Amino acid sequence: MSTPSCLRLGTVLRVPATPKLAIADLRAEPVDEHPGWVRLAGTRTALPARFEVQVLLDDPECGVLLEVSIDTDTNTPVVDAMTVVRTGDRQRFGPPITGAMTRRIAVDTLLRRGVDQLAEPIVAVRRDGMVGVFQLQRDADAGESIAYGGRPAQAPSRRQAPRQAITDDFLQRVASVYRSADRAPTQAVADQLHVSRSHAGRLVAQARAAGHLGTTTRGKAGEQR
Repeated sequence: MSTPSCLRLGTVLRVPATPKLAIADLRAEPVDEHPGWVRLAGTRTALPARFEVQVLLDDPECGVLLEVSIDTDTNTPVVDAMTVVRTGDRQRFGPPITGAMTRRIAVDTLLRRGVDQLAEPIVAVRRDGMVGVFQLQRDADAGESIAYGGRPAQAPSRRQAPRQAITDDFLQRVASVYRSADRAPTQAVADQLHVSRSHAGRLVAQARAAGHLGTTTRGKAGEQR
């Protein structure tokens, strides 16, 4: 069987380049009347927490609405929904919406244009016990006190003391602390050896297994004599 001419070896298939978007109009606006603002990751600018990008395209001929929010994990804008509408009026309708048309809509390009239009420069604000607080530059210049963002400053973490090696002498000490406790002997071990309650319980069990403590009655603290 002969190979079809279009599939002969050495034939180069040329795919037409996708035409660039022809943007007639693009407007980005906050969704909320009094929006919260979120700092963009790696920048000194902020965006409304929710906004829309309304676009009129000449090529492909259609209208596009992007609904955008800020991902709080990455502080980056993400498109939540896209609506494509047929343009025109009673005198003249644009072409119908098709899959081929929607595939030509460069969503990332439209989002980037919207971000460039809406992004506001910011300035850092000092707040006791807080980090990451900021103001929009225009609010600061106008003497406004409204600020956004911020999170509690983390207290220095306590370094846990390295756990002591579980030697026979150490288990004897565990047994001694356990016996000398007036009540809640396992908690006494935790307090005096600076370990968690669960770890103290394991130490008591090891001391008992090593013969430094007598057997215990189920449900009762202490040891049988």
